[in-house]
Amino acid sequence: MYDNLKNHQHYTVILYTPDKDIDQHAIDVLSRHFDHILVTSDKQQLLIAVSQSPAVVVFMSFEHFADALQFYYTHLEPMQRTPPTFKVAYLIARKDEADAYHAFAIDAIDDYVVVRPLYEVHRPILVATTLMRQLGVMAASKQAKKAHFQQLHLSAKVEQQMLEGLRHKKALKEAFTHSINELQAHIMDQSQHLGDDGEQVDVKEVKALLSRLCSNELRPMLLHLQQQALDLLEQCLHCSSQQSGDTVDTSKATNESVQPCVKDAKVNDILLVDHDEVSLQLSARCLAHYQCQVVEVLNGREALKLLQQHAFDLIVLDINLDDSDGINIAYQIQHNQGTNQQTPLILMVKQLCSVTKQRAKDAGFEVLLEKPLTMKSLDAALIQLQRRLALKE
Repeated sequence: MYDNLKNHQHYTVILYTPDKDIDQHAIDVLSRHFDHILVTSDKQQLLIAVSQSPAVVVFMSFEHFADALQFYYTHLEPMQRTPPTFKVAYLIARKDEADAYHAFAIDAIDDYVVVRPLYEVHRPILVATTLMRQLGVMAASKQAKKAHFQQLHLSAKVEQQMLEGLRHKKALKEAFTHSINELQAHIMDQSQHLGDDGEQVDVKEVKALLSRLCSNELRPMLLHLQQQALDLLEQCLHCSSQQSGDTVDTSKATNESVQPCVKDAKVNDILLVDHDEVSLQLSARCLAHYQCQVVEVLNGREALKLLQQHAFDLIVLDINLDDSDGINIAYQIQHNQGTNQQTPLILMVKQLCSVTKQRAKDAGFEVLLEKPLTMKSLDAALIQLQRRLALKE
């Protein structure tokens, strides 16, 4: 009735249960709707199936909810990657619903279904579909692709409107798929250029690609492409190019020559603030090369809160934040009698201009860097701040 590992290695849904009989109703509902479902009571089989499936929803059923939590955090949670490759939902008894809801509310679990007894028959399907979308996949249903309007008892006019809506959705999905394929091809092309001594990566094109990924509203569907773009851009950091991404501007002129690298920086704690998660990850990867602790924050409110609680060796701020901007945050740092009042500041901008330079200088920024950051631009910036940061020669 069900797939096994010998026949199929990639699954849409996995249900792990020590006792199939008590969950037979849920198993029947899921298996009628989804292809490639695995039901197993073998722990090793479960772990292998999860590791081999690119995106899968795992349902776990134990007699006691606490036992299921312990199993997850002991065996499955250590396998989780960024971006995540699986989501876990718990099949529970009615008596455990209060505990399961509490765990869900504090984000300790992805979701749960009350299956003993299973009052909401299609609830497992809805949970699985929602979690799949969070993983960036759309699972095909075994049911017919055409709409069964007769079951909905709609008028002819409404049926026509629904058909038009479905056609529009299909067109959007096809356009999105085309966009995905185009981006995938571009990433592969740029990656190949990195390995060719006769070619040099067009950093501007890669930056434009990253911008497209950041602005797309269907972000969950792009997680794997974002990761590939980040990996590609990280490789670009080490390219000795003269692209605009290496531009460094300081408020004080210097004749000091730029050294190849300053990884011996005595910088232990850095606060990094950027409103975009992808850009934040890329910048954090750059800073991690200096073997320091990078605290990542997405908005000005959280940044100011942390600055009141912790002393940092360096603060790196994006000029554009959802709730403020880096320059305004810098003004507040400079005028507060806190532990970070004298902490060196770096401002990240997409493009340098004279107005921004003056505003940044007035706010106390000693260094301006164009995004995305590169190792070359960071090395130059840290050398510029060498005296303030007490860097090793």
